Amino acid sequence: MFAAGYLRARYPELLRARFKLPAIAATAELVLADIGKRRGRLLPGGVVDLHKASEILVHEFRAGTIGRISLEEPLAPLTE
Repeated sequence: MFAAGYLRARYPELLRARFKLPAIAATAELVLADIGKRRGRLLPGGVVDLHKASEILVHEFRAGTIGRISLEEPLAPLTE
């Protein structure tokens, strides 16, 4: 869930392009649900398997297929 939220906040266009999403959802859970629907990871009754969707997201992040992503952020300047 954290990865979906982080990528949604910092790299929405890369997510949208890689998973062919029409728009980026408002929450990390909804982003995973959209990914699961696009990749056909549905449980009986049409419920999205969020575990499988998160595995897809993490696998593609690790493989670099989502795009060039940095997890580092610059430090805020120290104020005295």
